[in-house]
Amino acid sequence: MKKKLLALGLTTVMAFSMAACGDKEEPAAAAPTEAVQLTESATPTEVPEEPPEEEPTEAPEPEKPEFSLPDRIVFDDKFEIQVVGYEYFDSGDSYDYDFLNVYYDYTPLNDRFYTCNAIYWTASQSGTEQKKDPSSNLTFGNAEHTDDIWLHIQQGVTFRGMMQFSVNKGDTSVITVGIGAKSDEYVFFDVDPTWEMPDIRHETFELEKVLSPSYGPGNMPQFTSADFDIKYDLKINGITEYSSVMELDADQKPVYYTCVGISYTITNHSGKEESPFMLFSTNNYIFQDGVSIKDTTPGKESVDYHKTQKDLPLYQKLQDGQTVDFVQYYRLRSDSPIEWVHRDFRGTLMGNMVYEVEPLELN
Repeated sequence: MKKKLLALGLTTVMAFSMAACGDKEEPAAAAPTEAVQLTESATPTEVPEEPPEEEPTEAPEPEKPEFSLPDRIVFDDKFEIQVVGYEYFDSGDSYDYDFLNVYYDYTPLNDRFYTCNAIYWTASQSGTEQKKDPSSNLTFGNAEHTDDIWLHIQQGVTFRGMMQFSVNKGDTSVITVGIGAKSDEYVFFDVDPTWEMPDIRHETFELEKVLSPSYGPGNMPQFTSADFDIKYDLKINGITEYSSVMELDADQKPVYYTCVGISYTITNHSGKEESPFMLFSTNNYIFQDGVSIKDTTPGKESVDYHKTQKDLPLYQKLQDGQTVDFVQYYRLRSDSPIEWVHRDFRGTLMGNMVYEVEPLELN
């Protein structure tokens, strides 16, 4: 009996022990379920989606350099230059070269009556020296600015000129331009033909008016070869007539100007046959607003209109000792007074006069 009770007790203890063990293993059995739940919840949030493929974009074009000008260039006490613009022209089928125009403002710094033509120029492109071509090309230039290189300018007065180069056909590489007061002393700057440059061909340049010119002590309307080392006696008689003259501008359109006829009396003392033009023209200057004015043909209201050059006394031969009156014609640029200045070959002032002008009303 005792053995049966003992066996029953052991069986009960084992049953409780197994029940206890079964309770302890339940959390371990649930672990895979929890892991699965965590994995399922992490899948949509923690794994990022791949971004959509972007279409390739073209690289932006590099910006072109800004339009650039060199600083003002000063050549000792001679003159100073300010480049105000330049233009490159593809001449197409018209020429076997292209064109470069350089526009500049020019100011003499001493009393030598310099001209724009006193400037030395050079240009090179792709290692080749380019041709200076101030030929008044009306298609790719400005005849007014080009022809102005021959005008004389008084000290401190600023005037605009143009230099034209013929450059390599179709070559848009950098052009190096040099400006100098001597052929071996240049200041260089670069021009890129691909830069966007302003069109200065039709830009109006205005001279400052000089209403009270007073050059030197002068005021001698008459002098002789005995007074100076010259080959003629000369007297200025002043303005004798006004007339109008027509010329073509850069666009080949007619432009009308007022011209004045200034009378002179000259006597030849050269010892040989000479014309008045050859005797005195290199020493004679007519200024208006500080810049010399151009001589021209007689206007349509002039008594000399329709006369050929050989019929005008200015160009006729004078025998030694012979005297003649003649009229020379000049194109006015404004209504400012004109100033006559005469010097000998050394630059010594022989005389100057100032005359008020009465411009014609031009239609």
